[in-house]
Amino acid sequence: MQWSPQQLQQLADAAHHHPKPGVRVKALAVLAVAHGHTRTTVAQLYDVSRVSVGHWVNAFAAGDVESLQIAPGRGRKRQIDDEELVAYARQRPELHGVDRSRWTIQDLTRTVPSARGMSTEGVRKALRRAGLRYKRGQPWRESPDPDYDKKNQVVAAAIEQARKHPNSVVAVYEDEASFYRQPSQGCLFAPRGRNQPRMPWSQRSNTLVRVAGSLDAVTGALHHLRATKITVPRLIAFYKQLLDAYPDALMLYVIEDNWPVHFHARVLTFLAQNPRLQVLRLPTYAPWLNKIERTWRWVRQTLCHAHPFCDDFEAYKAHLDARLAEAAAAPEMLGRYCGLQL
Repeated sequence: MQWSPQQLQQLADAAHHHPKPGVRVKALAVLAVAHGHTRTTVAQLYDVSRVSVGHWVNAFAAGDVESLQIAPGRGRKRQIDDEELVAYARQRPELHGVDRSRWTIQDLTRTVPSARGMSTEGVRKALRRAGLRYKRGQPWRESPDPDYDKKNQVVAAAIEQARKHPNSVVAVYEDEASFYRQPSQGCLFAPRGRNQPRMPWSQRSNTLVRVAGSLDAVTGALHHLRATKITVPRLIAFYKQLLDAYPDALMLYVIEDNWPVHFHARVLTFLAQNPRLQVLRLPTYAPWLNKIERTWRWVRQTLCHAHPFCDDFEAYKAHLDARLAEAAAAPEMLGRYCGLQL
C-alpha cells in the first residue's frame, strides 16, 4: 500500500495533537504500519489484536483521521443514566431518604440507581458531562403578593403610556434610602497576605441621613430630597417637589413600595387632593422591581463603601449631595445603569 506524504503528516499530527487518547493510539499504530512495521509487530507493541490494527489501517485508508474515532453507538455502554442523575441532583435529598440539606457526590453514588457501584470520580465526570457544576447558592426571595402579576402589568402599562405621551404623562420610580456615618465594608488595594486593609470607624454613634428620590422610568431623570428623617411632612414635601418638577404633566404616576408611611392618613389625603399625582403600588417584598434601588447601589459603591468621612458627618453629607447631583446630571448614564429601556 502506498502512503502519500499528506497521509503521513495527518497521522503524525493526530498522534501528537488529537484531543482523544484513543485516536492518538490508533494514529500511532497506523503510522507504524505506514513506516514498514508488520501488523503483528504493531499489535504486540500496543497490546491489541492484529485484526484491530488491520481495521484501523483500512479505516484510515478509506477515509481520514476522523475515521479512527469510535462510531456513535459503538464501544462500552455507559452505566450511568445522565438524565436520571440530573433529575436526582436537581431535587432535594430529603425526597429520596437522604437526611441532608444538599447532595454530595457520595450520596448521589449511593442513591441514584444507575450510579450504584460507580466510583465518586465517575459520578463527578457524569455530572460535568451533563452540564452540572457545584456552585455557591445565591439568596433568592419571591414576593408573596397574590397580585404580583397584576401589579406588574399596571406598572408596565403606566410606563408604556408615559413613552407614548411624553409631554403629558410621566412615570417615576420612588423610594427612600438610608446612608450611615460609619463606612460599609468594601474592597481596597492592599499587600498580599492574610492581613486585611483597615477601615477607620468613628467613636461616635452610627447616625444616618435619609434620602427620598425618584427616577424617571422613561428619561432616567433623578430628583431627590435629603433629610435627617423622611417623615410624613417630608414625604408630602417631596411629592410637591415632583409636581413642581413636572408642571406640564397631566398625569404623574409614582411607582413605589409598601412602606407604611406611604399609607399614612395625611399622605392619602394629600394624594386625594392632588389627582394629577397617582400612586402605583409595587408587589410586596419585591425590591428588585423598583429601578431606583440601583441608584442607591451606585451611590454606595462610589461613596459609602470604605469612605473616610466617619468623623466629619457634614462633609459626608456634602459628598452625598455631590454624588446625587452627579447622577442627576447624567440621566442617560443613570438610566442605563438602572436597567431602563431608554
